[in-house]
Amino acid sequence: MPAAKRDYARLLPWWDARAAALADFHGRLAAHERGLVDGTDSEALERLVGQEVEVFGEPQGALRQVRGGLEITLSKRLHVFVPEKARLADLGREYHQNFFYARGKLERDGSDLRLALEKPEQIRRAGPEPAPR
Repeated sequence: MPAAKRDYARLLPWWDARAAALADFHGRLAAHERGLVDGTDSEALERLVGQEVEVFGEPQGALRQVRGGLEITLSKRLHVFVPEKARLADLGREYHQNFFYARGKLERDGSDLRLALEKPEQIRRAGPEPAPR
């Protein structure tokens, strides 16, 4: 099998930006910031249902267009509704910063969990955008 060629010059800035976002999140988590939670941590999310939270994560799979906005899946059980006016350009696209923070009230939606945002300031990228080298 021929070796796969990867564009490391383009990948390295992306990896660095992701590492910076993760380092920031883990630092904030270590400081025990109230309501801060990893969007893939089902146990922690269950403990926070009904509370104001700040969720950290990245889209899992394709972003889904829904009436009035966009739905982002962070885990099998957690979905974030982002209103049309609060969209982040390029979220979920290759070579862009895909980690983000979303702040709002965590609600139960059947067997799933939902974070419904209403304002643009409730969602933001978690770290720097990759800088070309």
